[in-house]
This record gives sequence, structure tokens and C-alpha cells, in this order.
Amino acid sequence: MEIWIPISETDGFYEVSNLGRVRRAKKSRGTHIGKLTSLVSDKDGYIVVTLHVAGLIRNRKVHRLVASEFIANPDSLPEVNHKDGEKTNNKVENLEWCLHLDNQQHAGKLGLMAAGSKNGTAKLTESDVIDIRKTDKSGPYLSKLYGVSVATISLVRRRKIWKHV
Repeated sequence: MEIWIPISETDGFYEVSNLGRVRRAKKSRGTHIGKLTSLVSDKDGYIVVTLHVAGLIRNRKVHRLVASEFIANPDSLPEVNHKDGEKTNNKVENLEWCLHLDNQQHAGKLGLMAAGSKNGTAKLTESDVIDIRKTDKSGPYLSKLYGVSVATISLVRRRKIWKHV
């Protein structure tokens, strides 16, 4: 069953549902009560809604609106995690408040984080890492060869980074 709650920051002009939908709650300049708002994806894949309140335009992520209105946050945790890893599933039962580290670890366990050469900032490839670990060449030599710091070579060799290889 869908449950609607007024969105606190909109003075009751909008409501959010436990299913992750947003609608107009009060009539204003030609809009109708109960009209569902348009939801779009942002550049990161999160569903956002544009709210018009008191002459201001506010873009808000729907998962945060749902969590703010439906889920208690007594520890004032800063982030909202999608339990199933699906950024478009904004149903209340799929959301939980968490710390940034918890959110990152959860994303890692679900395979949502770009690791290794899939990370756009990586200077090494999986093949480079394997070669670095097999060779007995010095750290400074490998550093120049691969264009990374001596510290990075050391971290690769000790498996502190690139653990998946």
C-alpha cells in the first residue's frame, strides 16, 4: 500500500511516498493537487525531482527525500544507502541511513565500484601489476618504467593496493 507524507522542507506543497514517488499536495499556478512530479536521472544515475516552493527551485534526490520522511536517523548518519545497489529503487524498504565508509564498502561488495584499470584514474593495468609482483627489479627502476611513485610500487608488491589481482 502506498503511503504519502508531506515533505518537510516544502511546507506541505509536495508529498513523497514510501514507493519513491513525489506529488504536488497543494494547488499553485495551474498545477493540480495529486499530480505526480516528473522524475529524471542525474549524471550519477540517481533519481531527482525539481520542487518549486516559495519562488525557489530545489532539485532533490528522491532517495534522500524518502529516507528523510520515512526512516528515523537518531545517530544523524549522513548518507542513504540503497540496500540492493540499484540507485533507481527508492522504496523505503530498500533504503537505510549509513556512514560514508559503510556506503563505500557496501558498493564494493556489490561490485559497483570501479576497481583496477576500470577506474578512470588508474595508471597501471592488471598486467602491469602482475609483472611488478614477479620481477626483482628495484622500486625506483619500476617507478620510472611505469610512471608511478616508488611508494605505489611498494604498495602493489605488498598487496596493499590492487588486491583483486
